[in-house]
Amino acid sequence: MARVSDGSEPPTRREDWKDAIEALAAHDAGRPVTAAIVEENRRGGPERVIDVVEERAPEGFASLEQVISRSELETITRGYATVAGFAPPAVEISSCGSSSR
Repeated sequence: MARVSDGSEPPTRREDWKDAIEALAAHDAGRPVTAAIVEENRRGGPERVIDVVEERAPEGFASLEQVISRSELETITRGYATVAGFAPPAVEISSCGSSSR
């Protein structure tokens, strides 16, 4: 009998199918996230910054700000980090540094 990737036997009894169906549903639920990460990687991922700079300044540059704005750099890197799931949580600026003491 064929084995499942974890080494266990595949479900053969109808009552065991429920677990397999739930596992497939959980797997399918994660597919859009994975697809979004793959799409970002195809656009260059976080290294897209390097591609943009090289395209705009093939002969080099004295200052990065002459080639790409800080805002654009942040948009590229933060966008990828958000899609990939490792962006830090947003901090509400208005609450930082204020004290109710």
